[in-house]
Amino acid sequence: STQLDLFGTVIINSDGLDNSQQQKLPEMTEYLETETIETILLTETGIATGVFENIAGIPIVNSTAVQGNGIIESDPTETLTVNYIDPSDASDTCLDNAEIYEDQWVSDLDFISDTGALIEGVRIGDMDAFLRLQDIDLNLSPGVMDTFAISVYCIATGDTETVDLTETSADSGVFESPALNLTLIPGAPFDGALTVISGEFIASTYIDPGDATDTSHDELFTVAPSFASLALYDKWGELSDAFDVGDTVTIEINDPDNGLSFIAKDSLDIVILNISTSDTEYLELIETASNSGIFRGVLPLDSGPLSSNNGINFTLFSKLSKIYAIFFNGVYSLFRIQLLCLIH
Repeated sequence: STQLDLFGTVIINSDGLDNSQQQKLPEMTEYLETETIETILLTETGIATGVFENIAGIPIVNSTAVQGNGIIESDPTETLTVNYIDPSDASDTCLDNAEIYEDQWVSDLDFISDTGALIEGVRIGDMDAFLRLQDIDLNLSPGVMDTFAISVYCIATGDTETVDLTETSADSGVFESPALNLTLIPGAPFDGALTVISGEFIASTYIDPGDATDTSHDELFTVAPSFASLALYDKWGELSDAFDVGDTVTIEINDPDNGLSFIAKDSLDIVILNISTSDTEYLELIETASNSGIFRGVLPLDSGPLSSNNGINFTLFSKLSKIYAIFFNGVYSLFRIQLLCLIH
C-alpha cells in the first residue's frame, strides 16, 4: 500500500516501498478546481527508503491557469489535490488534499551593508550599500535562483535606477542586489549610477506583484566623504596639546561621514601611542548625538601600570612623553597629533 501526504500546500511525500527500486516517481499529478494540471517528479529520500519527496516545493500563484509550466495557478480558498497510482499495481491508489489560503507572507525590504547588517546611512563612493528583499512569493522556479527587478531613486535629485535582485539560494525567497553605485556626478535615469546629494536620502519601494496591499519601503541617508578634524581638551574643557601626568585628555573627532545613524549614536576607534613607553591604547569615541558627526572619548594619563589597552596611557615622570592620537577614517585621511606630557 502507499501513503501520500501534503505538507502544507507545497511539499508532497509518498511512501511506497514497492517503488524504491525506481528512485524516481514521475506519475504524480496535481490538479485544482481551476483545472491547472501539473506533473512533478518525486525523488527517493534515500536508498531503499520507499519515501519520495519533491524537496524544492511547488510554487502556487494567484494567476490564470497555464498547463505544464511547473507552477500551480490558483485562486484563494481552492483545493489542491494530489493523486497517485502505483505504476505496477493500478489498484494501489491514494489521494490527498490541501486548502489554499490567502497569501500570509509579508514582504520586507531593507538597505544592508556587505555583512548583511541593516544600515541607516552610507558614505557615497564606498560601494557598501545593498538592497535585500524577503518575499517567498517571488520564489517562482523550484530549484532555481530567481531574479526580480526593483527601482531605487534619490528623493532630492529625482534620479531613478533599476536594480536586479537575485535569490540568495534556490527557494530561499530572499533576494539581494549588487552594491549600489552612488555618485555625486549628475547623470541620466537608468544609466547605472544613481545621482545623489550629500545629506539627502535614497529610497526603494516594493509592491508584491500578486498582492498590491503587501508593500515594503526603506530609505538610506547618504553623505559625501569629508576630511575629519581632531582636537584635544584638558580637564577644564579647554583646547590644549600639553598635559600633566594624572590628567585626563578628552579627544574629539569631527567627522560627519561617520555619523550615519539617525536613531542611535555611532562610534569609532582611535589609537593612542606613547612613544616613550610603547604603551598603546585603543579608545572608543562615542558620537555626542545621533548624526552629529562629533565623537568624544576620555583617556587618563598616569604613571602606571604599564599594560597595553588597559584604559590608562602609561607615562613616565622622569621625562617628557611623546604621545600620539592616531585616527584613520577608512580611506580618506590619517591624523596624528602629538601630546606633550609635562612633568612638574
